[in-house]
Amino acid sequence: MTTIKNRFTDETIREIDGDLRGANLRGANLYGADLYGANLRGANLRGANLSDADLRGADLYSANLSDANLRGADLPIWCKWSVTFTIAGVVKIGYKSMTVPEWDAWFAGTDEFETPRDHESFVLIRANYEAVKTYMQIRGIGQ
Repeated sequence: MTTIKNRFTDETIREIDGDLRGANLRGANLYGADLYGANLRGANLRGANLSDADLRGADLYSANLSDANLRGADLPIWCKWSVTFTIAGVVKIGYKSMTVPEWDAWFAGTDEFETPRDHESFVLIRANYEAVKTYMQIRGIGQ
């Protein structure tokens, strides 16, 4: 049994039989929930109220967050594709690998891979890329 508690009042919000991985929390009111480090992999959170929830360290891989209220939530930059880099300066987004100048040129263009440029997921992919690029610049990686 997993108990979800309000992070401010410690009041029980919801109890789930088993863990949260793959749980159906569609439309659930999880306002202020303490989900710090929770395994929400594959969970259906569509339309859930996650405002003021603590989602830091939560595993949100393949979780459905569409139409979820995330206002005020402590939320990592969730991304559909992982964004990683090598010491040699190659950045990998999902299964595509390019250098920073090549990614910059690609983001400045109009080409698409699998995610349409007008989709919210694209904004998050780019945000993750920009964060990784900034980290690489600060650390002098790939220069």
